[in-house]
Amino acid sequence: MDFTKEIVTKHQPLRNTEQALRFIENVLSAELKGQSRWTFARALLVEAERSKKQRDVNVACRQLCQALENDGLLKEPVDDKKRPAKQAAP
Repeated sequence: MDFTKEIVTKHQPLRNTEQALRFIENVLSAELKGQSRWTFARALLVEAERSKKQRDVNVACRQLCQALENDGLLKEPVDDKKRPAKQAAP
């Protein structure tokens, strides 16, 4: 199932659930694959594949992006303009 927007990683772009699952299996180290954020992302991707529901694809995509961001694997960082500004220390 296709994502609504391409996810650009440092290794390759991910356009759908199939590519994302292959990325998790073939690119991530065993250590990363064992982390809960990645096992959860994989489980959500598998469920999205099974259900074929866009809602499930969107949830899986959000978790995948969160895991990628946490591990510094996104080529394009999350837009900081959408985050609250940090206040400077006095």
